[in-house]
Amino acid sequence: MHKISRVFNKKTSILLLLISLLSVSGILAGNGYVSAAVNIVTASGGDNVSLDNSASAQGGGSFITLNPITINESTIGEIKAGSHNFILPSQWELDQNSPIAITLNWEQSGMGITNDYTFYPQSPYFFFVTIDIESNQAPASLTFSNIKIRPTGSAPTNAFKIIHSGSDIVGVTNGTGDGVTGTSFGLLKTVAGSAKKIVISNPADATVGNAVSVTLEVQDQFGNKVASANDQAVTVTVDGDAKISSVTTGAGDGTYNSNSEVITSNGGQIVLTITDATAQTVNIITNHATLDHSSTQNVVFAAAASNNNNTNNGGGSPVVSGGITITSGGGGSNEAVGLIYPQPTGDNIITVNKKIISSSSDGTKIENDFMTIRDNVELIQVRVQSGISPAATIKDGQIITLYTADISEAKNISLYLPSDCLGNIGLSSSGYPNKVIASIVAQKAAAEQISEEARDGMYLFGFKRFTVGLNVKNNNLLTLEKPTQISFDMSGIKYPEESSIAWFDPTVKKWVNLGGVFKDNILSANITKLGDFGIIRTLEQRRRIESLSAGQAEILGIKVDNGQPSGQEEVSQKLTEAEILAKGDAKTLAASVFAKRVIAKENAAYNQYVKNLVKGVKNLTNLNIYAYTNFIAYGSESAFKLGAGERVGVLNSYKAAFGKLPVTVRDWQDIINIATGHWTSERNTIAENKAKITFRAVYRREADLTNKYDEAAINILAYGILPSERNLASEQAAIRTFKAVFKKNPLTATEWNTVRAIAYSGAKR
Repeated sequence: MHKISRVFNKKTSILLLLISLLSVSGILAGNGYVSAAVNIVTASGGDNVSLDNSASAQGGGSFITLNPITINESTIGEIKAGSHNFILPSQWELDQNSPIAITLNWEQSGMGITNDYTFYPQSPYFFFVTIDIESNQAPASLTFSNIKIRPTGSAPTNAFKIIHSGSDIVGVTNGTGDGVTGTSFGLLKTVAGSAKKIVISNPADATVGNAVSVTLEVQDQFGNKVASANDQAVTVTVDGDAKISSVTTGAGDGTYNSNSEVITSNGGQIVLTITDATAQTVNIITNHATLDHSSTQNVVFAAAASNNNNTNNGGGSPVVSGGITITSGGGGSNEAVGLIYPQPTGDNIITVNKKIISSSSDGTKIENDFMTIRDNVELIQVRVQSGISPAATIKDGQIITLYTADISEAKNISLYLPSDCLGNIGLSSSGYPNKVIASIVAQKAAAEQISEEARDGMYLFGFKRFTVGLNVKNNNLLTLEKPTQISFDMSGIKYPEESSIAWFDPTVKKWVNLGGVFKDNILSANITKLGDFGIIRTLEQRRRIESLSAGQAEILGIKVDNGQPSGQEEVSQKLTEAEILAKGDAKTLAASVFAKRVIAKENAAYNQYVKNLVKGVKNLTNLNIYAYTNFIAYGSESAFKLGAGERVGVLNSYKAAFGKLPVTVRDWQDIINIATGHWTSERNTIAENKAKITFRAVYRREADLTNKYDEAAINILAYGILPSERNLASEQAAIRTFKAVFKKNPLTATEWNTVRAIAYSGAKR
């Protein structure tokens, strides 16, 4: 009996201990010291996404599908009622044309949601689900699948989180949207795209006998190094007497000291050294079986410093001046000559030179010397002098092109020498080839060329002249028996088709209109006389533009006062934001937001957005279309923080409000107003009347325009004005209201204007 009693007491003690522990556990849990937490299966598949998938990629990248996000409750009620938002990090977007699927064990858990089980993302940057009934029978399991995403940037990024905001989930820390704070629901990271090109970095110049290190990178379409490229075989060639002396990164044959080597990349690059025992400019050329290998560079090997003054430069001996080799005196038909157009002189003159050597299929060799010349910091000339050594049998024409966008409104000027013209001037009567020197100089027009008498009512673009010269056997040619052609790239000029090419006649000191042919933004004319040329606009062309641009505040450099031109004035170098946008020049716009121009980004903006944007809009010029493309691709000073999709939305709102797209500076100022939360200067009664109808549907009353909140709602509804700061929670609530009123998701520009009016106007029912 005593034994039984002792056993009973022992069991009782254990039972009491268990009860005591359970009680303490319950007390601790009740006081919040112990709590369960959901289990999250994060979205995978987005942590090494190639930039080839980016929206900025050539042709627009493709979306990738993430593995599902699953949230498993450990006990009922852990996912609280309300809105649950899942936000992508910056530089990522959702595919709004692909529905997300929800899987929920609602029968077992009792959880209820207001979303359809298949729904389209409510925004390019986040999606949300609304829980109206928490789980009450068993723990819920909530899964989101078919989430399609892609990057929007052009540079690799670190891994950033998909985060949650909104109502509470036990064990989850809400994030701020920066991709760093908060619980992760999946990591998104971009890496360089596939190998597209071989690019040579700009190597330093050197002196004879010293080695120069040269780096070649395997890059993607955006110029990012493809670090995984360990197998790209590149043929590297140096000309002249230079030799490839070693390879420090990459794999060659191990025995160097030749002018051409096949080298395999390592870690996305090749690093080699070259040496030269001769003072000369050495061109570095690459070749690859499939990748773009158009990148070239050169190294100037200068002679070693000498103790003598080297004053004897007669007898045709070369003189090195700023990297350009010039021969003074001399008389051989294939010898180089000095500059055929004189170079500015003075203590403050700064010259930068670059030499590029090439050849054509018939054996003609071309040596191009490019120069930019500044007086202190002011750019006063850009020029090219090309030495053309014709083949014995001339079959190919030659094109000399000078980039002029830094000094003129034309992006470049080209001189085309057809084979018959080149043969006529480049072959002697006995058929012996003579060296032909071609020269183009872009600079400010002379005082006599900008006078009213010289122009005779014509507008001379930028007061700039382009001097074209040809020299054979030290003789500057004035006329040609066989015509040649000059052409200008006019893509940065408004109404380029209303322009002509003129030649300045030095005998009568007047500009002579040569007319020209305009096609694909190129203005060209055949010429038989050499000298100074300019881009002009005749009175008749100016009148046609004034007719097209009635109401504009400024017409391409002609200031307008009460509709009448007040004479020619140079366009101010300080352009307003609206003027930059209306100008339609990508380089100018990119520079205004401190960005680098990326052609692929412009192509993506055009293909993805602009093609649809301009459908049905009449009388648009190429320049207008460039302006829309550039705005979407780069933004502007005020709209820089908006994403590409939001900038498209601004243009669509303007189009919906006014039935047109922006063309004039005033139009573009209204685009800026819409993007920055300001009223537009142009008004549209029809759009505002439609807005009042929508207002009535949402608020179940008439708008009172003496009430500032109602007035704000009408302006947002009619013109799509964006808020200065976004509030995602307000937008999500507004989307729910929109769906309740209109029984659909917002899709069009005007429907999203309605969402913004609900979210931000402050108007009440």
